[in-house]
Amino acid sequence: MKEDILEQFFEVFAPIDRAFVIISNAPEESRNHHYRHNVLYAPTFQMDNSDEKEFETFESTGRKLFSLDELNGLNKRLNIKNKTMKVERRDINFVELNYRYAYDWQPADYVVELKTEEELVAGNLYVYGDAFGHLIPIKHTWMEDVKKESEIAISKSWQVYHSWELKKITELDKRVYVSGDMKFRGKGLVKIRVDYKELNNLIVVGGTITKKSIDFAEIELAIDGETAVHIEYDYTK
Repeated sequence: MKEDILEQFFEVFAPIDRAFVIISNAPEESRNHHYRHNVLYAPTFQMDNSDEKEFETFESTGRKLFSLDELNGLNKRLNIKNKTMKVERRDINFVELNYRYAYDWQPADYVVELKTEEELVAGNLYVYGDAFGHLIPIKHTWMEDVKKESEIAISKSWQVYHSWELKKITELDKRVYVSGDMKFRGKGLVKIRVDYKELNNLIVVGGTITKKSIDFAEIELAIDGETAVHIEYDYTK
């Protein structure tokens, strides 16, 4: 995945030289299942641009069948390009709010948020990102099945650091009331997740609440330099 372009390849192998190849996959199958059972005789050759095409796909009750046609050299391990697609991608510096103690500067978690119009089968994912103005490979990871959208953990962030200053905590009649300041330094898009039972009375100064439900909320802001977000909320203990 380079910027918002995702290229999908199939690695295929079989103990024969030539066959008609169909790759079979169903959502939520294990990683071992993907490797051991989903290729109905397959190999790997690398296509040049003149040979690129999108292979025909059949779907039945959630299972996907990818027809790769008749292939030669199945006893060699080959990479076959299936398709190139444009996705919606956001690189996020993610912070899980934990009020229980104050802490000094720590790196955020670097996460890639991926949205697509179609389901993607699980597999190895090579993620490219911007570092010092250059597009470089930043992570090789395993991607689970994607159903329209997914968050893919990359590493600790090199862009954004954060600290938490707990201002006030009060417990009253099984409710816990929290107030504090989340400080940031660096540059990039930040997402703060607040995840507690029966979360209520959320007040945010310095960021925008983008999601809110009975048990969690998400706050986003873009930073460039140093800034702080004041957060207040209460929840059921």
